[in-house]
Amino acid sequence: MVLHFRFLDGEREREDLLPRPCPLHLLSLTSLPCDLVFILHASCRFGFSAVKATIERYKKACSTSGPVVEVNAEFYQKESDSLRRQIVNLQGKIRNCLGEDVNHVESKKLKNLEKSLEEGIKKIRARKNELLRAEIEYMQRREMELQNDNKCLRARIIESERAPQLLPPPYEGFPQLDSRNLLQGGVIDPGNHYPQQHETSLHLGP
Repeated sequence: MVLHFRFLDGEREREDLLPRPCPLHLLSLTSLPCDLVFILHASCRFGFSAVKATIERYKKACSTSGPVVEVNAEFYQKESDSLRRQIVNLQGKIRNCLGEDVNHVESKKLKNLEKSLEEGIKKIRARKNELLRAEIEYMQRREMELQNDNKCLRARIIESERAPQLLPPPYEGFPQLDSRNLLQGGVIDPGNHYPQQHETSLHLGP
């Protein structure tokens, strides 16, 4: 069986670039996957020797990939076992710190556990006292701020109360005179609207 390839350039076939026929009876295509067969078809134009070298490299890679996978699986299995043991030990230590499962603990381990707990309690108390001091300082600063605010408000209230007293009295025009009051008080005599005229007599003769 002989495999021929043709590549089209537009509508014309380029006979000068056609590769040489590749005898497939020399290759064991039945033992190769589809992707390698595709590589074979694509690289046949470069010569049979290059294709054969590619197949050899592929077989070599496939043959050496099995042990690598096994080694990786064994390594991860050991790592998972080690992590599982560490988790179990940590859970046991946490329970011992809480006072649980201490019946089967040796006296030396109990002393070490007690010492570590006392040191932890000291650190916890120191941190708690530090937080309390910080909170007290904050409350004192807040108290001073509130006192200053109260002083400012009291001063504003006093100024608002004094403001009306300092203002001048409002301007008022002349008081309106009531004619009835003037008549009753005798300021104006209703009968004498004009000044009195004295009568004079004309005397003629010696």
